[in-house]
Amino acid sequence: MPIKAKNYDPALAQGAVLDDVKLGDLGDLFDENGNEILEFDTIASAVNHIGVQNAATGGNPTVYAAGEADTGITFENSENEEILILDSAATSVNEITITSAAAAANPSLAATGDNSFIAVQLTSKGTASVLVGNSSTGTVTSGSALINAQRGVVTTASLTTATAAAHTFDLVNNKIGSASQVFVTITNGTNTGGLPTTGVVDVATTGSATIRIVNADSRPAGTAFNGTLKVNFIVLS
Repeated sequence: MPIKAKNYDPALAQGAVLDDVKLGDLGDLFDENGNEILEFDTIASAVNHIGVQNAATGGNPTVYAAGEADTGITFENSENEEILILDSAATSVNEITITSAAAAANPSLAATGDNSFIAVQLTSKGTASVLVGNSSTGTVTSGSALINAQRGVVTTASLTTATAAAHTFDLVNNKIGSASQVFVTITNGTNTGGLPTTGVVDVATTGSATIRIVNADSRPAGTAFNGTLKVNFIVLS
């Protein structure tokens, strides 16, 4: 497809080859209909820039930040608001690799690099938490609670002391696979021994897990649940 450009040097139009093309020679790129494809903007006294490198067989072409050492790349929208910042550490050897997947497989975000063992660190800002998966809430209805999210809260009906058996219910959730586990904490009730109860619910059937809020005889705290409870869950694996 032919490419038009503003301020295009006639020598280049005639096939001249230059090692470097200045913006005085090459401006924004347009298609044959005059629609802009690529825009070049400049700032005064710029020293950092983008490089593009091709690759031989078996390698990936590279887009890189050039200029000062350890410079990253920032992606912005049309209002100059940051969308993504790719930063760089000095003498870095480890990185994140994002890999696509074929049908029925999962794309991956993985730690890769020179070291044999590399963790992936997710860091929130200030006092905020790192959130995993989507979240939703629901209530126990007709023996089951339908919440199709990786984490959330199920609210029970009011529980009278020593009648916890009435609060056995199925968490119906499309995030649950046959090999999943559901981690559960139970809070908000009164007379719960002062601490939330935690547990892991094993899953035998895809799409649901049975959660039983047990009585005092099964709890080391020695006090039965009482009142309306909040069952907090997260689906693992």
